[in-house]
Amino acid sequence: MLVPRKPVAMFLLVSILSGCAMSPAQFQQDKYSVGDARLCKTLKSAESSTDWEFMGEVQDEVKRRGLDAYRCEQIIRNQAIAIGAGVLVGVAVVAAARSGGGAGGAVVGGGAGYAGSNYDYDWEWDQYYNASYVLVWSCRGVQTGQFAEPYRCNGKIQTDWKWPAKQL
Repeated sequence: MLVPRKPVAMFLLVSILSGCAMSPAQFQQDKYSVGDARLCKTLKSAESSTDWEFMGEVQDEVKRRGLDAYRCEQIIRNQAIAIGAGVLVGVAVVAAARSGGGAGGAVVGGGAGYAGSNYDYDWEWDQYYNASYVLVWSCRGVQTGQFAEPYRCNGKIQTDWKWPAKQL
C-alpha cells in the first residue's frame, strides 16, 4: 500500500509555519491565545527589532505568563527538537512507502499505473527525492512498483514518464 505523501508534507509545513514569530498586528489580535513557543519566538524577534513599543508589549505578556528569557530558550529548543523528530518520521514514512515498506516482495497494488501483478516483467527508471532531498534515479518494476536491481533497466533511456511526480 502506498502512503500518500501530500498529507505528510502538509503536516510538516503546518508544523513549521505554526512556530513562526508574530507580527505586531497578529500579536495584538492573538496575544492571549497564542502558545508559549510562538510567544517566545515573537519575543526573540521583537528584541532584534527597533519597534520598542512592540517589544515592551511582548515582554509584558511573557512576564504575565511567568516566563523568562531562559525558559523561552528552552521552549524554542524543545519545539525545534520536536519538529526535527517529526521531519525524520515523515521522511521515514515516505522512504518506507517508496521501498514497499520493507516487506520483501510485497505487492504494491491498487495504485495508479500498477496492473496489480505480483511479479514484474517490465522495468522503468524513476527519478525521485531521497531522504537527503537529492534527486536520484532508481529502477522500478512497472507491474508492482517495487524497486529493482539497476541492471533490469539496462538499455532503457533514463526518463521518468511512468512516475513523473517529484513530491516530497
